[in-house]
Amino acid sequence: MNNCKKVRRTVSDRLSNLPESVLYHILSFLDTKSVVQTSVLSRAWQRAWKHVPAIDLHSNSFKKFRKFKSFVSRVLSLRYDLNVQKVSYKYYYHDSEVSHFSLFVKVIKYALSHGTRHLVIDLGEVSNDEYSYLFSDLFGSVTDSNLATLELGYVTVDRGFGSSGFRALTTLHLDRCTLGYDQEEDIDQEEDIDPFPNFACLKNLVLHSCFIECSNKYKRSFKISGPQLLSLKMLDNSLYIKVEISAPKLEFFSFWNVQAIDGLPKLSVPSLVHADIRFWCYDLSAWNIQSPMLILFPLLQGLSNATSLVLDSSSIQALMDNIDFLEQHPSPLTKLETLILEAVTKPFRLANYLFKGSSCKVPNIKLHLQLKSDNPEEVSCLAQ
Repeated sequence: MNNCKKVRRTVSDRLSNLPESVLYHILSFLDTKSVVQTSVLSRAWQRAWKHVPAIDLHSNSFKKFRKFKSFVSRVLSLRYDLNVQKVSYKYYYHDSEVSHFSLFVKVIKYALSHGTRHLVIDLGEVSNDEYSYLFSDLFGSVTDSNLATLELGYVTVDRGFGSSGFRALTTLHLDRCTLGYDQEEDIDQEEDIDPFPNFACLKNLVLHSCFIECSNKYKRSFKISGPQLLSLKMLDNSLYIKVEISAPKLEFFSFWNVQAIDGLPKLSVPSLVHADIRFWCYDLSAWNIQSPMLILFPLLQGLSNATSLVLDSSSIQALMDNIDFLEQHPSPLTKLETLILEAVTKPFRLANYLFKGSSCKVPNIKLHLQLKSDNPEEVSCLAQ
């Protein structure tokens, strides 16, 4: 027992000898509960946590929400009135009878009023059909903000989001959020939905497992426009509306989707370099189209400037099922240099077609078979 105390004292003494700025930076990598607990190490550490430029709050660190709420309130009130670089608030379901809204708002207001550059708000399982919070209710009217990075989880993105003052925002990550939301007075709207028109500095956008739908969906489109957007990842979203993407500087595009009920996105991305496409066409009849190529071929046209392309087995199968149609038209991929195929069979015919329109003289084709090949030499030949 005495040896443990000596070791703990030695470690704390070594850290205490560090410059304060270095010590606070090290502590910023810990969650706030652990940082506060360092105050018991020595008298010199009692106030160190109040200087740390990061706040990381996790409700699952507490057995009862009542204690978590008390802890959060005390941290925000006792911390020195200094700017905080990063605030992370992750809530996990506790007690449905307890009101959480006021605490969510308190953390968000604290972050926005203390010059926060990186903000993570994940409401977790509290945002179900019964407890769903609108962005406007949580954030209020944001006239100006220093935020560079914003991550939202389980939030309903309403009109207030598009008009918010996140002028410096460069990275936005939406996880399990609802987009295209219409309030009762907007259900007859026919104008397209564009949640990101005022984010002039946005360079990186991730939509993960989001639910995208609106009223009058056959007369409207969900638009993603970004004059400075460089990277867009759309991963496992439920798309119940047509999607149009217009980003003149976009270089990296990932589209992994299972439920694209109203088709694949329409692309206008002239600067595209790398595309990673993975989608399921298990029920094309749900897309209300006469020919699968009415959605498959326009997708290829939108990828025309890509120099690198990744296709998974389901995407390959959808294209191979329509290879006769494809071969009646020139391949739109005019700049393709590298093709990565994750397949269960050897899609030689598709690979040959995709490179037919390319100006590349030495194609780089990589085949990742998901089943063992009976002819390793043939796979090696294709991969050269």
